[in-house]
Amino acid sequence: MTTKKQVNKKEKRKFHINQKLIISLIIIFIGLYIGMVIIAIFGYNPLTLFTATWEGNFSSLKEFGNFLSVFTWMTFIGLGALVSFRAKIFNIGIFAQMVAGGLFGYLFAALVLWPGRIGVMFSILIPVATGIFIALLIAFLKNRYNINIVVSSIMLNWIVFWIYRYFRNPINAPYLFNGGSVPMNIDPSNSLRFDWLTNLFPGSTINIGIILLVIIVPLIWFLYSKTSFGIKQGIIASSEDISLYSGINYKSEIYKAMALSGALSGLAGATFYLGTNQSLPVVGNDLPLEPFNGITIALIGFNNPIGAVFGSLFISLFENAKVYLNVYSDENIVDFIMGIIVLFISGANYFLIYSPQTKIVNWINKKQEVKLEQKTNTKDMKKDKTIETENQYKDQKKQKEYKIIALEKGKKANTVYKQQYLKMKNRKKNKHEEKVDKGGNSE
Repeated sequence: MTTKKQVNKKEKRKFHINQKLIISLIIIFIGLYIGMVIIAIFGYNPLTLFTATWEGNFSSLKEFGNFLSVFTWMTFIGLGALVSFRAKIFNIGIFAQMVAGGLFGYLFAALVLWPGRIGVMFSILIPVATGIFIALLIAFLKNRYNINIVVSSIMLNWIVFWIYRYFRNPINAPYLFNGGSVPMNIDPSNSLRFDWLTNLFPGSTINIGIILLVIIVPLIWFLYSKTSFGIKQGIIASSEDISLYSGINYKSEIYKAMALSGALSGLAGATFYLGTNQSLPVVGNDLPLEPFNGITIALIGFNNPIGAVFGSLFISLFENAKVYLNVYSDENIVDFIMGIIVLFISGANYFLIYSPQTKIVNWINKKQEVKLEQKTNTKDMKKDKTIETENQYKDQKKQKEYKIIALEKGKKANTVYKQQYLKMKNRKKNKHEEKVDKGGNSE
């Protein structure tokens, strides 16, 4: 019989209810509900939120392809934020890493021509390298001069923003405009769009970023769940002192986390500027909010790569449907809903510890553990019975073998005894015959 402590932990996990998933769903529901209330206050039909979302994403193959395109770069920027958050680094410089990566990737793709599709490789590598460079610069300022990462990230965000605006001005960069007011599109040979993929979703902006995403998300999950890198990142997130006592180089791990975050953010810039837009979109006098959605995605997913995918899926549905929301109500309602979600996610730790639903989840988990214990006990009893029957069968088999051996030994003993008896009898006969012969000779 097994005790409660001996219940297999892996079997427990099968029935374990993820509290963070429940909290994310509750917070998303609250954000949607408040958004619908605001829509109703302004005199619109609240159901238009869902009508516009459906029409903006699933009304045609083109809209669905555009949704996948938005989902791609949204997930990459969410993963970029997630990687830094896992190490307790508030890397809001994902904006600079994404925009700078996309900008320099665009300059290369628009001005440099390569034979065939060789340029696609550079259209990916240049944004990734740019994102890594900016992220490592932020990490260097932190490790070398102890400059707060948030401060240096904000400064670099604005520096990159004004560099972007410089190249977006036809007076400063006329070679990008060809005499017009809109920057020229990149050369098709350097684009991340491929005909075989866009033909599946005619007229859409889908690109090979979706294929890269399918490959990279499992790799990020594996990296943090099954390798020493993920363990070290968790240790430095807990405390710098603990990492030092554990023999982990804290500064080098910061560099690694920021480099990976910058690479993913740069990849988001590549898919956004060289895949979705093919050019440099218009910006105002303030920082665009799109890259900062990565923070919301990471928070909704509770810094889990798989959770970030679902968080990106949710946000991309509304982000891609902004045009339709503007027709039915107001596209700014999306930003309002995202703000509500971030506000409630920020207090998620309170919900995890003190909320009534946590008590309900714990009660359900205890019930399931009892069921598991009963199942394991019945399994152990069945195993014990099978073991007993097997032992009995083995004992019976051994007894039969012993009997056979005894019979064989008995047969051998009988044959030996008979041989000895015959020999003795022959000896007596021989002696008797010898006596008879001697008596006859004496007469």
